[in-house]
Amino acid sequence: AQMAESWDTGFIGLKLNWYQMTEVITRLQAEGYAESVSFDLRDVFPNFHYLHILRKDKVGQAVSAWRAHESGTWHVPAGSDDDPGRPPYDFAAIKTMLERIVVEEWLWHDCFERLGVSPLTIVYEEYVTDRAGHLDRIADYLGVPRPMVPLGDRLQVMRDDWSEEIIGRFVSDLSRPH
Repeated sequence: AQMAESWDTGFIGLKLNWYQMTEVITRLQAEGYAESVSFDLRDVFPNFHYLHILRKDKVGQAVSAWRAHESGTWHVPAGSDDDPGRPPYDFAAIKTMLERIVVEEWLWHDCFERLGVSPLTIVYEEYVTDRAGHLDRIADYLGVPRPMVPLGDRLQVMRDDWSEEIIGRFVSDLSRPH
């Protein structure tokens, strides 16, 4: 899980995947914050808002996650020439990551439906092309003033020509009978 700094807004942001969410719930239960905490964090945090960030390009997401996991490089600072790693191609590992991503997305959708939650959905590919517009949407959703100055990029996109080659190879291999 990652926490964003709250600056002076009074907000704390959490970025959780499904498995991190289950760990948060388990810890909240163990620490006695609630007798029975559902997957609805509003039980503990009454003003909690759900934002659902997803990617359309599931194969690209799987290759990115696999690369980060294998190389140990999850982020590259903006302006850095750090190498994000080029692990040896592993069809089975990428396929497992793709399956996990698809299952996790289904779990989130099912959870939101069961809780009657309508999260603000942000599509990653759209966010990177219009960051300022999406930050305005998020501010409106949270009921806070829109950011006066868009935040500078602290991280750079790690997708590169190598990623594209791996994606192409994986799609080709996935299309073959096994």
